[in-house]
Amino acid sequence: MATARVECAPTPTDACKVPNWTVQNISVTYSNDTYTPGSATFNVTNSVTSQVETITCPLSFNTLCRLDSTPLDPTLGLYFQVNLGGGVISFNQTWTCETNNSMANPSLPSFVQGSGEFELACPEEVTEDMTCTGLTTGSLLVTGAVVTPIPEPPEIIEDEDQSEITQG
Repeated sequence: MATARVECAPTPTDACKVPNWTVQNISVTYSNDTYTPGSATFNVTNSVTSQVETITCPLSFNTLCRLDSTPLDPTLGLYFQVNLGGGVISFNQTWTCETNNSMANPSLPSFVQGSGEFELACPEEVTEDMTCTGLTTGSLLVTGAVVTPIPEPPEIIEDEDQSEITQG
């Protein structure tokens, strides 16, 4: 997966900007055909880049959509799950912060993750190929949180007298 270069603040004491995502205009169309999945369409805005992307994805079993990347952002993956009353959306973005901070390790990219729930308005009568909508007048702010992977343990080297020396 590619690594996003996130804008950093001008001084090492300031933190890098962590992305949040705003979701709007959800439209879910269900399918009653075994071979044709339903679909979900929605808009996502990244708070760091201000990039707005319209996502359309097939719904496996009329309920699930998983994308490892989006057409405009190869570092952003998402998971979208719906039922007749609402759903949940989760984001996972590969994220690297380049600062002068000794804690930043470019060989260990972090991930920014977040999820949020939303409601869907559906017709009173459930029918084939019906469409439900959500967040048509408002929006859902999904707050990102940095998740740093655990680094590999240091290599253990034995010296001549068989005592262990840790490098790293």
